[in-house]
Amino acid sequence: MVAQAEHLEDREQGLHERADASRAVRALQRLGAGAPFAILATFAACFAGIFAGCYSHAVVPATPVDTRPKLLAPGRGSYTITRENEPLGRETFSITSSSGVWRVEGRIELTFPAERAQGYVLEIDETTREPRAMSVWIELLGERLESRGQRVEQFFRFDSKTMRGPRRRDIPYAQGTVLDFASPLFNSFVLSMLGQDLELKKPVRVRAIALTVPQLEPAVMVQSYELRGMDGELRKISVSAVGHLQPIALWVRNDGLPVRVRTWIDDGPPLEMRLD
Repeated sequence: MVAQAEHLEDREQGLHERADASRAVRALQRLGAGAPFAILATFAACFAGIFAGCYSHAVVPATPVDTRPKLLAPGRGSYTITRENEPLGRETFSITSSSGVWRVEGRIELTFPAERAQGYVLEIDETTREPRAMSVWIELLGERLESRGQRVEQFFRFDSKTMRGPRRRDIPYAQGTVLDFASPLFNSFVLSMLGQDLELKKPVRVRAIALTVPQLEPAVMVQSYELRGMDGELRKISVSAVGHLQPIALWVRNDGLPVRVRTWIDDGPPLEMRLD
């Protein structure tokens, strides 16, 4: 009886195996000729998943996240310039971003200490955050002076038309050097790069190549940026350097754009600039 029962169990198991095989054949017929390859691929994917951490699907590498502070967003703006509440001029500017180049262009018109107009362009490589080029011009007493600077290997080359005639100067360039001119938009690039890293009363020193006004002569200097406190949501930051009568005072938004500037050009009251 025991042998007969075992025989019946073996027969039943064989019937089940043949039924399973038949169903597998019908499934292959429904999938078509490519099915064997698809099933082999499935088995391969399963085994690969076991060795790769039991994942049965392809893992797409995550895109690296740029954690650096952001440059100022494209847009337009203007500042009103006063001295003791008396209007003296205006600065207008526009910021663009195209083909990997961040660019700010501006124009300043002043009636003090003499009537003049001046303009600037600053270009920054968005990948390296290093300056690519700058150009400035001044129209003063019927004469136009201008200077153009651009990176040439390990130098910043300036070709200028100055009061002394045409001049060319190559200034040694080092990574992290910034460019400076008589506009808060040049400071805004530095401020946006420093982000929230400025700590209260702990100056950060920056190597700068500045174009003096009205000579348009390039000069290397060390500028010191220092957080002096808060005014509501604005950071109060001072910028000082050798040759400055007093530190420039800036009230700065979180994105690095100054909304108010106080600067001295002589021993008298300061010039005030306010974002419109």
